[in-house]
Amino acid sequence: MKCPNCGLEIEDLQEDACPRCKAQLKVVCVECGGVSEGRSNLCQACGVPFTEETPLVSPAEEKDFSGEKERPAPPPAPAGQSGKGKKILAVDNDKDVLEIIRKLLEIKGYEVVTASSGPEGIKKARETVPDLITLDVLMHLLNGFEVLKFLKKTKETKEIPVIIVSCLQESEAEKKALELGASGYLRKPFEREVLYKEIEKHLKKSS
Repeated sequence: MKCPNCGLEIEDLQEDACPRCKAQLKVVCVECGGVSEGRSNLCQACGVPFTEETPLVSPAEEKDFSGEKERPAPPPAPAGQSGKGKKILAVDNDKDVLEIIRKLLEIKGYEVVTASSGPEGIKKARETVPDLITLDVLMHLLNGFEVLKFLKKTKETKEIPVIIVSCLQESEAEKKALELGASGYLRKPFEREVLYKEIEKHLKKSS
């Protein structure tokens, strides 16, 4: 295995971090989105050999993004539907936020698929091929940046517009998301009309 951060050949699959650059080793299954942290070359979920290695954020890039998440406002009363025929995948590990996003989008007539983790988001993106994805950043196993990077280099999902919906307020986080291929960046808490406009804008661009 090679360290995806610095290219060092690593023979011992028991290594959790690169001996040279200390980047954490994380391997993602291309079939089901399962994750192994350097301890096996087979997916623990489905048994498929891993072919993609993705490092966690390197030590130089790590920042303290701790703090409680602010929650968006609850769904409004039903409005005119504009999303019929469009499918959106919403990925967020906060199930309350995920439920709010689902209800807001269903009010507009969108078909909504949800995922509460990075690996589940990758799996559902490849299975359902949605018209657009909303993606949180602070998630366990795989964070939103890692999921975005994987989606943009996977044939079935690389053309799908992805809107990051995150509580991270720093401009560096938005810049990184756009550099990795995100179509837009929406900060929590968000106004429902801003969410609608952002989604409609990027759906029109991709059609």
